[in-house]
Amino acid sequence: MRLLYLDAFYYYAPVRRVLDLRAVLRERGLVIDRLLHTRFSSATLLRDQINSVLRSDKIGEILTKLFSVVLSGKKRKTILDTENLAVVLDDEKTHLIEFLIFIAKYIDLERQNLNIDELSDTLNRQVCPEGTAISVDKESAMVIRMLREPKYQVLFNTVIGRYLEKIYDSFAIYTTCRVCKLLGLNPPDCLTYAETFREDPAIGGLRWEAWCPQCRNHLDDVAKAEILQQYAISNRGDKIYVATVGTIKPSRSGECFTCLVNHLSSLVNNIEHITHG
Repeated sequence: MRLLYLDAFYYYAPVRRVLDLRAVLRERGLVIDRLLHTRFSSATLLRDQINSVLRSDKIGEILTKLFSVVLSGKKRKTILDTENLAVVLDDEKTHLIEFLIFIAKYIDLERQNLNIDELSDTLNRQVCPEGTAISVDKESAMVIRMLREPKYQVLFNTVIGRYLEKIYDSFAIYTTCRVCKLLGLNPPDCLTYAETFREDPAIGGLRWEAWCPQCRNHLDDVAKAEILQQYAISNRGDKIYVATVGTIKPSRSGECFTCLVNHLSSLVNNIEHITHG
């Protein structure tokens, strides 16, 4: 039997809860097919079967296709520095980065077989409305920089055409907390935003973080849980075993990945959560 194991960092640690978990897995006859580390990789999940899910998370690649007119086929890799990125937000007053990410994920209506009138309903089902984390890679940053110029803003409006108004109306639904959605919490009215941007070598770009004070979940845990949920829904015929060691995070982080997986297993019937003890 295959096991999807997401706490790879702890698996070989010589501590009691890890040893207990490994004993439980042996008793169940479960073997490790892949060990997943902190970030998802198409090479580490159930013989690459997650590829299709991950492909939708490559924001730079999606933006490159979506704004092919703007990019004109160029493959330059430019990253915005903190100062320029802040200028974009201050000048536009519309959180341009979030908006671009939003469009990159949801504008491809033909692929999703959606018409524009169905878009808001889809977002209401998939996205929770109180804050998120936006990862901007090099390709995305290049597009954002170019779109600050008037001539490219015209092209941008041309590309998305008649969809712009309704998509922008739906944008408020997107800027909300993913953890609240996964845990079934009611989103609060306020958010705690990071005041500065920081380099994140793991994504090759800048990360801007927004936390919902009701849950303050660790962002990597949320990302893993989201992709796990997508994978389980799109592969309902597969039994997915998830083992966690029940790591307790500092109080500032609130719920841990174990809590998220436990909740997901109650929502998606092909996920079985296994922990120690």
